[in-house]
Amino acid sequence: MKKCLITISLALSLFHLMPSDAQALPRNFRNVDTFFVGAMPNESDLDEFLSLGIKTIISLHRLPPDVQKKAQKLGIVLHSFPLRTRLLNIEEIMDVMRNAPDNSVYLHCLHGADRTGAVTAYWLYTERHLNPFTALASVISPSDFHFRGLLQLGNEYGVCLSKSQNDWLGIYSGAKNGGLEGLKICGDEWYTRLARNFLTLTVGKPINVQNDRFWKKYNGG
Repeated sequence: MKKCLITISLALSLFHLMPSDAQALPRNFRNVDTFFVGAMPNESDLDEFLSLGIKTIISLHRLPPDVQKKAQKLGIVLHSFPLRTRLLNIEEIMDVMRNAPDNSVYLHCLHGADRTGAVTAYWLYTERHLNPFTALASVISPSDFHFRGLLQLGNEYGVCLSKSQNDWLGIYSGAKNGGLEGLKICGDEWYTRLARNFLTLTVGKPINVQNDRFWKKYNGG
């Protein structure tokens, strides 16, 4: 009897570890304002997209051919705007998002964190009129490590930021919405360049010289 109970318990444990069709959505999938964001979708995700009313995909990273083929078969409109450290064609991306019905757009990059976060911040700045630093704070990975990078960027622009005063920190990141991470400002120069480009487009040039000692320390030299 004891052996039988152990076998049943093990079977139930394995069952819970198996993926569920009801959870067939990309990593970091979440709703932001009037659109959805997340990681690179696969073929099975597209059926779930249709049930949610998603009819447009904006790719900041190239979709695999099989996903493109299925999306086209399902009538999902595809827009490709590959990005790395600069928000290229950002106004074209905004136009697609503005002209689509609410909650019908899925915006993604590879992991649904950095590039997706930067474009989301730009949307919040242009369409919801958030202060650029508030918009950036809302999408970053909400950890002290990355907040230090945001504070340093604030210093370069002559803006005083305080974690205790910032209720927006990471609220639109995957980390606070059942996923992983958000836009990472520290840890790699790539992330810092993306955040800087967002600020260049929204605020302009910094008024103070950047602290190279700080960035070398937190961006791995």
